[in-house]
Amino acid sequence: MVNVAARLAGRFKSVNGIVRELESIGCVTRVQTFLLFLRIFWHGSMYDMVFEAFEEMMRFGYMPNTFAHNVIIDVSFRIQRADLGLTILRNMPAPNFLSFNIALCNLCKLNDLNSIGVVIRSMMKTGYYPNVETLVMVLNCFSKKGRMAQAFQLVGLMVSLGNQVSVVVWSILIDGLCKRGRHVLAIYLLEKMIDTGCSPNVVTYTSLVKGLMESEMINDALRILNLMESRGCEVDLVLCNMLIDCFSKIGRYDEALGVFFGLRKHNIYPDSYTYSSLFSTLRLSGKFHLLPKVAGGSVIPADLVVCNSLISYFCKAGLATHAVKFYDSMLEKGFTPDKYTFAGLLNALCRAKIIDEAIKVYHGITMNHFDLDAHVHTMIIGGLIKAGKHHRAIHLFREAVTAKYPLDVVSYTVAIHGLVTGSRVEEAYNLYNQMKEGLYWILELVSEGPLGYSCCSWLNAEIHVLKKSYIVLAVDIGISMLLSWRRWSILKGLMQFSWDVPLISF
Repeated sequence: MVNVAARLAGRFKSVNGIVRELESIGCVTRVQTFLLFLRIFWHGSMYDMVFEAFEEMMRFGYMPNTFAHNVIIDVSFRIQRADLGLTILRNMPAPNFLSFNIALCNLCKLNDLNSIGVVIRSMMKTGYYPNVETLVMVLNCFSKKGRMAQAFQLVGLMVSLGNQVSVVVWSILIDGLCKRGRHVLAIYLLEKMIDTGCSPNVVTYTSLVKGLMESEMINDALRILNLMESRGCEVDLVLCNMLIDCFSKIGRYDEALGVFFGLRKHNIYPDSYTYSSLFSTLRLSGKFHLLPKVAGGSVIPADLVVCNSLISYFCKAGLATHAVKFYDSMLEKGFTPDKYTFAGLLNALCRAKIIDEAIKVYHGITMNHFDLDAHVHTMIIGGLIKAGKHHRAIHLFREAVTAKYPLDVVSYTVAIHGLVTGSRVEEAYNLYNQMKEGLYWILELVSEGPLGYSCCSWLNAEIHVLKKSYIVLAVDIGISMLLSWRRWSILKGLMQFSWDVPLISF
């Protein structure tokens, strides 16, 4: 019906046009006609037509009933006209329960706490009372905004209406108190909850433990965890992820790793968030030697980003061979590698000194993938240079230039650095000129270049002067020369030879 109504609206342009056409073929226009239009246009999200149908109904002399008003209230909120929706609700001749409930649901989405209170009071004056689901939704809204006094008043209303305080309500209150830093009261509520015969679930414990750990109340958090275990409440992945993250942030890395390695005991499989927190833990603790255990003792995550990160961390930890093995296991699991995976693999092969295999893999990648960016080419060139294979790196760079692969200024800088460190200064200068002629402009001059070499303060100051003058130069070239030979004359000579600027005085 929605598609039919949409075609009619497109053909006759308005509700009035549709009505006139129906009348021309003998259809009698009744109030049910407009109510049907309202329902169809409402479900079809054709909000302009909804208002047109409402107005046409009144123009034909029909008084809109409560259903029609309810539709207009809902549509008003959907088009971001909460003021119009509240005005219609306030002026309705006979609002029903749904009228108020529609307004409350939409006001909760908008977090309009003041209007929520007004509508609830108006609803109760009319003789209607919110149901449990609506009260829980409003309670959650008050709790998230830190309005705990109103939240407790709402719980009082819930009890006075004969409703039980469920575990969801208790959990919302405890979470709200923790977010407001009122942890003692939150613990008291947990104890009171247990005394009333309501058993906390893992969501309740997670909110409380998270709040305690973020406030560095570690002993209290551990006591709550012990209580949870003693009451037979099973942990879930959300709680474990939170514990790994919180333990890592407070420097208790062994506990964080213990939580991760204990996942299998609870038949819980890590997700992307788990690995993200774990990698942060390993980086901060420096325990990279545990990476093989992490990758080998658990299921490979179904997330290519996490797999790429794991390959990168293997390389940073000096475990390049493990990175290659992990790449092979990714392929066996059906992953489709992307450019970041290829870059990580090439980096790992170069670090592991498997040079011939690295070059073979690189040639295979370039033959089968045509959407590679400069990062992949730069990675193999830089990896060969770090492995001491300067001539092979430059040979690959020449191949990339000839094949017109996408190369950027970082690619050229890495290649020039390889020539410089290989004592091929003249070739480095010629390549630098080619870079300028190819309009590979260095747009950002930084004190630490893409090769990772740091500059001293005086050179950093000169860099900023050159940046303000918009001079195109390869700062990393000069830095690599300076740090490779420690000879001021080389950098000064290169500047005299290639830059038409006053010399930097050393």
